[in-house]
Amino acid sequence: MLKHAGQNLTAHAEELRGAADFDALHETVERLLSGQFGVGPVQIYDFSARIGLWTDQHPTRVYLHAGVRIGAHNLGLQTVDRQWLSLSETPAPLCDLKAAEVEDILCIYKANFKNIA
Repeated sequence: MLKHAGQNLTAHAEELRGAADFDALHETVERLLSGQFGVGPVQIYDFSARIGLWTDQHPTRVYLHAGVRIGAHNLGLQTVDRQWLSLSETPAPLCDLKAAEVEDILCIYKANFKNIA
């Protein structure tokens, strides 16, 4: 499953390198891998983030998938029918961090936020 996804992305390396920013990169990865067995939002984000490290393109928004979505919801943030949050929508202690850092915090501490929302 992941080997095939990697081969698919490698075959489109030039297209991925040509993405204008992380959002465009993420959209391209999503288009190339959508519907592939075993590849969902988490894998699409992870592939995009890793490719973004090579192309120096980093997320500027917090993508909502799996544990990140749960953490954001438990923190009381509006997540219904959304793929991402802007940093300005996050609480003051988080909005000065990088989007990837906020994503990590929301995912890692998702259960802790349940009691404060």
